[in-house]
Amino acid sequence: EYTLEVVACIGACGLAPTIMIDDETYGRLTPRDVRKLLRQKKRAAKAQ
Repeated sequence: EYTLEVVACIGACGLAPTIMIDDETYGRLTPRDVRKLLRQKKRAAKAQ
């Protein structure tokens, strides 16, 4: 389960558009990249 929060700045303007998951920043993302990343995170969580 995820929570989406819109914020003014996460201090990574050079990597925009960016997202943070836990304490990790992911940058230069397309909508497709975000879907792929969320699928990977979901699989990794199930494997634990």
